[in-house]
Amino acid sequence: MNQKIEKIKALSGNMNLLYVEDNLTLCKNMSNLLSRISDNVIVANDGEEGYKKYIEFHPKIVITDINMPKMNGFEMIKKIKALEPECKIIIMSAYDEKEYLYNAINLGVFRYISKPAKVPELIDAIYDTIVSIDVEENRRLLLNQIQNIFNYQYSLVVMIHNGEFILPNHRFLEFFGVDTL
Repeated sequence: MNQKIEKIKALSGNMNLLYVEDNLTLCKNMSNLLSRISDNVIVANDGEEGYKKYIEFHPKIVITDINMPKMNGFEMIKKIKALEPECKIIIMSAYDEKEYLYNAINLGVFRYISKPAKVPELIDAIYDTIVSIDVEENRRLLLNQIQNIFNYQYSLVVMIHNGEFILPNHRFLEFFGVDTL
């Protein structure tokens, strides 16, 4: 488990993590635990405050409860996903009915953990989330590098996958008089 925590710290860098929980005792205990994993833990005590803090800090990971005052977790998740579909959300909730699970799936939640959460399970969920973010960022960087290489070519260059154009260079777009594919 310590290796995973070290890997989380190494991969997360200065990445913000938002924890949203209305139970103040649980919130204090979890924020203490999360601060051992990440140096950038932001805490909110209801969905409305969580959404405001999301807008302010733009965390890549949100860990939230469902049943909270002012704005429940699902409403907050919908608003966050409307702003940033790539945000990774982990739900920690005592509710494990199918309706809640289906709703979480439909909202694109990354992981659903039942309360009371076991520390290893939470660490695994955060680890998987950080690794997923890292893979996505590396994929984006690679695509940007390929795009830059393509754009320096004077010839018409386009990448095709399964018979569909996926990546043209600027010269290709100019030749056909279009801004994008």
